[in-house]
Amino acid sequence: MPALFPMWHDYGMTWPYYPIQYVIVGIENYICGILKKFPGAVCFDGIFIVVVVHCSALFQILHQLLQHATDEDIPRSERVKYLLCCVRLHERIYNYYAKINSMYKNPSLAQCLLSMLVLCVVMFMANVGLEEDITLFFKMLCFLMAAGFQIVIYCYNGQKIITQSECSPSAWYNCCWYNESPQFKYIINMMVLRANRTLYLQVSGFTTMSHMTLLSIVQTSGSYFLLLRNLSGMD
Repeated sequence: MPALFPMWHDYGMTWPYYPIQYVIVGIENYICGILKKFPGAVCFDGIFIVVVVHCSALFQILHQLLQHATDEDIPRSERVKYLLCCVRLHERIYNYYAKINSMYKNPSLAQCLLSMLVLCVVMFMANVGLEEDITLFFKMLCFLMAAGFQIVIYCYNGQKIITQSECSPSAWYNCCWYNESPQFKYIINMMVLRANRTLYLQVSGFTTMSHMTLLSIVQTSGSYFLLLRNLSGMD
């Protein structure tokens, strides 16, 4: 019997309050079991989400700072110093990105290959269960969602870095630099050239963590699933 929530204590075991509480407590126990048995895998993926979202947020902060580089609140004599601070922030963000890329570059290759294999086999087993045992089908469907979610974590968050880095050149260019000093214009010119390179989280040099990679993995898994289905002689 699940622990009753105080707000639903008076309802007891009536519908739908009791089933809702039962499901919530079951999910909590399942998550605790995962953290206890596989803390390394959970923490590795969780840290990836945190550091990549943080890196993406740093890019957004930089872009917001550049929008105010020529505001009247900043004296003209201090605008070059303000812009140099933005340059140093850009350099720190790039170094931070490089560390993330080096940390996850090689492990992500194993993740992509295993995800393709798992998705292929699970889809095949789900197809078998749909024809022979409906219980097996639902089990494989849940497993498919879990395996797919793990690769989505990498590709979806990797796309955030791509999107924000592509916005950097226009963020440097769109400030009102044409009314500023020659030194200010020179810094803007150099930073537009420096930032005009899309940053990718690499997968051991073979591909990148992006939406296109996610679609490629799903497409490849589907192709291998059809191959297994044909080889097994299933209609």
